[in-house]
Amino acid sequence: MKTLEQQARDTLELVRDVGTLLSGKDPHVVGAALADLTAAWIAAHKAATKDETDRMRDELLTAHIEAIETLIPVNARDMEKPPPSRA
Repeated sequence: MKTLEQQARDTLELVRDVGTLLSGKDPHVVGAALADLTAAWIAAHKAATKDETDRMRDELLTAHIEAIETLIPVNARDMEKPPPSRA
């Protein structure tokens, strides 16, 4: 099992790769694609019963929205920074 630090590095690498792929695309198209991917990710989680599956998916969605809300100001701040200089 990967350490939390390894997972964080993998996450940042994937975010960079996906960000490059989505860069310059229509924001509405990007939003729709991310919504579809998120729905597929949540739908892939299944439990022993329908009630347990529904509850787990609700919890995942709630946690995901909370993570997004936390990341919005971080990303907004990063977007305001000037790009690194290439000296």
